[in-house]
Amino acid sequence: MSVWKMWQKLRESAILADVPSMESLQHAAPTIVGCCVAAWAVRAAWRKHAFNQKLSKKRSQLEASMNKLRQQLYQYPLSLTTREYILSLSLTDLQHKLQRGDLTAMDVLRAYQSRALEVDEKMNCVVEPILEAEELAMLCDSKTDPKGPLHGIPVSVKENIELKGYDCTGGMEYYVNKPVAQDAVVIQVLKQQGAIPFMRTNIPQTLYSYACSNPIYGVTTHPKDPTRSPGGSSGGEGALLGAGGSICGLGTDIGGSVRVPAQMCGVCALKPTRGRLSPEGHFTVNPGQTLVQGVVGPMAQDVEGLVKLTEALMAPEMFARDPQVVPIPFRKEMYESTCPLKIGFYTWDGNIRPVPATIRAVHVAKTALEKIGHKVVSFSPPQIATVFPSMFVAPMGGDRCQSVMERMANDHVDESLTLVYAACSIPTWLVTLISKALQPLDPVLAKSFQKFTGVKSVYDWYKVAVRIQNYRKEFLEHWRRQDLDAVICPVYPCPAVVLSSAGKLTAGGSYCALYNVLRYSAGSIPVTTVTEADVQEVADPKVYPATTLLEKLVKRGSKGSEGLPVSVQCVCLPYHEEQVLRVMHDVERGLRT
Repeated sequence: MSVWKMWQKLRESAILADVPSMESLQHAAPTIVGCCVAAWAVRAAWRKHAFNQKLSKKRSQLEASMNKLRQQLYQYPLSLTTREYILSLSLTDLQHKLQRGDLTAMDVLRAYQSRALEVDEKMNCVVEPILEAEELAMLCDSKTDPKGPLHGIPVSVKENIELKGYDCTGGMEYYVNKPVAQDAVVIQVLKQQGAIPFMRTNIPQTLYSYACSNPIYGVTTHPKDPTRSPGGSSGGEGALLGAGGSICGLGTDIGGSVRVPAQMCGVCALKPTRGRLSPEGHFTVNPGQTLVQGVVGPMAQDVEGLVKLTEALMAPEMFARDPQVVPIPFRKEMYESTCPLKIGFYTWDGNIRPVPATIRAVHVAKTALEKIGHKVVSFSPPQIATVFPSMFVAPMGGDRCQSVMERMANDHVDESLTLVYAACSIPTWLVTLISKALQPLDPVLAKSFQKFTGVKSVYDWYKVAVRIQNYRKEFLEHWRRQDLDAVICPVYPCPAVVLSSAGKLTAGGSYCALYNVLRYSAGSIPVTTVTEADVQEVADPKVYPATTLLEKLVKRGSKGSEGLPVSVQCVCLPYHEEQVLRVMHDVERGLRT
């Protein structure tokens, strides 16, 4: 029976006797559709207006905080000579002078506040100042012995680490004007140890990018080149430290988020084992995902500063405040050991091919370690190319990013997030189709894109978990078969990338994400800079063939990269952070030899 005949039959019944004729509905249809479209457009326009109003108010609040700090600096004049002297000191020297009373905490704070404001004007790395820092500095200066190990040391803090009274947004409108109720545990410990949290630093929207950009705070650029990214997601931290606007800070890391910006900006960072530092108050957009978990990671201008910050955090105060933390205090004997180590190395993980400068950096670190007396041997991790898509991207996108998408429903989508947002927004059949089309052009990109179709059942989620568990066993067997104490390898396939490419090169994080999956301790230390010869080699197709789409992006971005820092990653077994720091220190020492 046709639709029209069915309609006519229904009209004849008593029930639908008063229903308008089909002709009437057909005439009314354009009006109904027009009204619906108009209502949708009005609703969308109102949402956009409300969003822009909210952002405008938030930015006014941030600017008011900046102006208040400028006023404080104006009322507390510090001579340029004193300021430059303070900024020239290493964290160890600064620590000694503050402990002895040769410098006041207020002078040190003002020196770093003024420097941070200067570099922020160029790079937009600071989200907002922590105005309570002045009160903490005054408290330090009024304190008599004993003083905490970080007495008077200013510390910058990534925006997604909770501070009482401040928004913790992850770059998303959803969390604007929702100040948190208390400090994260790591902040509580820092304050107890005498440190002064003084600046909050920028992040990418949702924290799911190696770029550093969001609609609330804007784009952060590189300390040495404004056309490049400082990395992410702790990009603001990396930029501020790299430009000398902070001496040490805290970031977070779930797939290289302290190590990648540390490489790009030429500073040091440590990704501890989950459970070594408290995660309480570490904001994440997908807290229910527990297969690969993020950690708070210390960052500093040099290894010595990184050691001081880490040692102060791994203290009884941490264990007392969070009983979930493994109560292992900083083991100085492990860090100061002089026993020769057996260290493995590799230069490529089978995903994005590293550029010549990255390969050279690993060999530079290898030579430096050999000078110190360590034995460095070739190491080939098992099935390494498969880890990133199947064991990292799969759990991260297991819910098709629904936990993120719910919070992004009315938000502007930052350009750096476009690829991930698209993979989570379009139908799964289309994701699969695109993945198949990408396969011959870029297998890594294709496999990673496909994993954003989500995990289809609890059983499939369990299979991902089992795959990770089995891989951890297999990797450890390879490690022990060679009797290794540590491994050195790339942090990222290339130095700092151009701003337009940063959000597209997520797969470059495979070098770091491996050790988040494994839960190993890992650090990043700069060892060299890009030379003109490095750039020329990237341009040579015989040296760097760039056979995939992502490698072509890397190749294009290598133009003009002379002088940019290049780091290596130092890795040890879980809960061996002190040994990671020792290897980093020995690399630094070997470079000076």
